[in-house]
Amino acid sequence: MDVEERLEQVLIEWEGQRFYALRDRDTGLLVCPICRVAKFVSPEDLVGHLVAHAKRQLDRRRPPPQRPHQTSSSEES
Repeated sequence: MDVEERLEQVLIEWEGQRFYALRDRDTGLLVCPICRVAKFVSPEDLVGHLVAHAKRQLDRRRPPPQRPHQTSSSEES
């Protein structure tokens, strides 16, 4: 099944506001209607993500720091 076929449009009511979002039929998670990548359990989390899109904060965020990979066997020797 294609990703688009798994998504259904749902009406979300949160703190007196109504907006449309997407829900994954397989998992029941809410999907961001803007980027269609991020998935959320609660409408509150989705709203926070949508606000970040509106403020363009997702474009300016820094990538997480990268640490060199170390195996536990090399540390014990």
